[in-house]
Amino acid sequence: LEEAQALQQLNVASQPEGTLGERMAHAFVEGLKRYNKVIIVGSDCPLVDAAYLRMAEQQLDERDLVFGPAEDGGYVLIGASRFTSRLFNDVAWGSSSVLSQTIANAEREHYAYALLPESWDVDDISDYRRWLELEDDRSNGQSTE
Repeated sequence: LEEAQALQQLNVASQPEGTLGERMAHAFVEGLKRYNKVIIVGSDCPLVDAAYLRMAEQQLDERDLVFGPAEDGGYVLIGASRFTSRLFNDVAWGSSSVLSQTIANAEREHYAYALLPESWDVDDISDYRRWLELEDDRSNGQSTE
């Protein structure tokens, strides 16, 4: 029931043109006009579940930002309770330094942030195989990562 209620509150909007950072900045600016907290999640992150989202939401009660670090140096999730586009200045999108560059920007802006447990996303064939194995384990009733 809780998840069904959350889906009813879901707002969907088209993304503007631009880099990943420009598109995320737009989502934060527009989202924070209506809500106190905005969380952006990669659509290729199989371990981001309701519990992970709740952790992120709770961190935003006391911090400006929350990151779900990815194994590859990026993030599977970023949330904000306040935002400036300067957080995304000089971030090499798609590189192994996305998280560290964004954190450096956050520190320059004096933003308080939290890090969630590290996760992973599906970027290549080995990640895809990992996801298939995870799904196979789930369907066989085995515990996941």
